[in-house]
Amino acid sequence: MNGLFSRPAVLLTVLVMISGCSQKEQPAPPAPGSVAQRVSDLETYVNNGAAKQNADTMAAEAQADLIEIRKLGLVDRAHRDFTNHLPGSQIEELNLGYFRDTNLVWCSVYYRSPTNAERQSHDFGYKRVFGTNWDLIWSP
Repeated sequence: MNGLFSRPAVLLTVLVMISGCSQKEQPAPPAPGSVAQRVSDLETYVNNGAAKQNADTMAAEAQADLIEIRKLGLVDRAHRDFTNHLPGSQIEELNLGYFRDTNLVWCSVYYRSPTNAERQSHDFGYKRVFGTNWDLIWSP
């Protein structure tokens, strides 16, 4: 056997020995629970211990954001910008919301084009320049 195949085995053995020495004693894993409980535990862990917001609270926040975005004129502008970039397409669904903070609005459009009867989607957004001035973010 040439040295090429024996080296990885030696290296693997050394890595296993090193990692075995550096491991701290881990607490025993909790007994398996229901899927719902495990998902809830994972969400709590991901949110740094904060409890998950309930669906009603999240829906109310999204609705309040949409009202604010509509007052900024971005709902009407999204319709205009979309039809300017994809003329003749019929919008079936338009979703708008803040992304990360109130300086970026993201739009998801589901539509049908005159050349393709299948439902398609396109995402674009608006980035606040200053005050009520917004730059369009559009990729082909």
